[in-house]
Amino acid sequence: MGFRQDAYARVWAVEEKGNYSTARVSISRKDKNTGTYNTDFQDGFVRLVGQAHTALQSVQIDEKKGLSIKISSCEVTNVYTAPDGKVSYTPHYTIFGLEIQDGNTNNKGNNVNSANTNSGSDEFMNIPDGVDDELPFN
Repeated sequence: MGFRQDAYARVWAVEEKGNYSTARVSISRKDKNTGTYNTDFQDGFVRLVGQAHTALQSVQIDEKKGLSIKISSCEVTNVYTAPDGKVSYTPHYTIFGLEIQDGNTNNKGNNVNSANTNSGSDEFMNIPDGVDDELPFN
């Protein structure tokens, strides 16, 4: 399936470039017959812009395990004209939005869900046992 919106990917390294970052990203899928993972997409120069850039600024990534993300917004272009007029026909991959997947604990103490763009209004409140009589409904 490759690089696309709603794909699950693994980020192996991020390099800060100022207003954006570049990342080594791979996307794999499990072969149902053998149970092994086959790499569908791999690129060392995926550009992270906007929310994707800020979401990974404070995250520590283990280069052996990587960081699991879900791509929520992305783009692929294959024609790029540099400011000097030189035209490149190599694909350029850009991620604008991402969600850090739960279960990743290598993030310097930040809330893993802070990269989500949801307002949090649809989350459930954790209510301890034994307080049923204080609830407004029964």
